[in-house]
Amino acid sequence: RGGRGSAPSRNEIPDPPPPCVGRDTLLGDLGRILDGPRRGVLLVGDEAAGKSALVTAWAASHSQRQIWATSAAELVAGASGLGEWQARIAAVLAAAETVDAVLYFDDFGALFADRPSEGGIELGAAMRRHVVDGRVRVIGELTSVALDRAERRDVSLIGSMLRVNVPATDLPTTVRACEAWAAYWARTQPGRPQIAP
Repeated sequence: RGGRGSAPSRNEIPDPPPPCVGRDTLLGDLGRILDGPRRGVLLVGDEAAGKSALVTAWAASHSQRQIWATSAAELVAGASGLGEWQARIAAVLAAAETVDAVLYFDDFGALFADRPSEGGIELGAAMRRHVVDGRVRVIGELTSVALDRAERRDVSLIGSMLRVNVPATDLPTTVRACEAWAAYWARTQPGRPQIAP
């Protein structure tokens, strides 16, 4: 599934993969977490800071790994009966645990959007045990505002996940990224309007 960011789902990585400029340190941090014991990791940064680009870059260098992109809406879509969405999430988590897939949420904060006290769905709680116990690998993207809200709703789940802060790139890096993307589009999508230097 494609999300608001650019990270593809289920290892549908373009060939060649898109550029990820000036993020070697962050990419190394993410790789060390995901290549180690099963843990959850939160990529925290402003909108369009490059969180999804990090996931895509990591996935491109780990083509043997399964990455399942999903969302709060997809996990509960069509579930109407009592306990149906809980059973669906349990099945997804069990499958991810069995094959050691990485569950990827490009909007992890949406798991905490509903108000359980008012009849909403508590998706974070349904995932908590699997994540806290280190049974599944999870990547979640959050803004700092969404992180604060999620921590208030489920301190145990959020506290069990490691954090990688993704700041916006500085001006020189942004220029290099634009140049890299222009070259990438010229190479992979020659029919689209191109960007001159």
